[in-house]
Amino acid sequence: MRISHHKFRELQSEYDFQIKLVEWFYIQYPREHVVHVPNEGKRTVQFGRKLKRMGMLKGFPDLLVPIPNKNYCGLVMELKKGNNKSESDQKNIQDYLESKGFKVCRDVKKFDQAVELIKQYMANR
Repeated sequence: MRISHHKFRELQSEYDFQIKLVEWFYIQYPREHVVHVPNEGKRTVQFGRKLKRMGMLKGFPDLLVPIPNKNYCGLVMELKKGNNKSESDQKNIQDYLESKGFKVCRDVKKFDQAVELIKQYMANR
């Protein structure tokens, strides 16, 4: 399957957005961690099955901050660029995580928005 030039640019900008955000996070909170679960990308059917057996979960949010605050057990964030929105797999996982006590930030489209959400969350520890 080929990815169109437009879709590739959209994906690339989402990757850049995430990298910039993770770099910012470690500058602001050098003793804490943010985690990315690499569940995107194309794989062979066999390798996809192996990853699923290893615990990979389709639709898991882009970033996990495994730090509890006064109201939540952790923060998860789904980053999107352009007109992209969470797909049904992603929405189901987001709903599940929210029901388990996570702060879920859905379809965060701008760096400044993501920074503000993280700052608010971390200030409430």
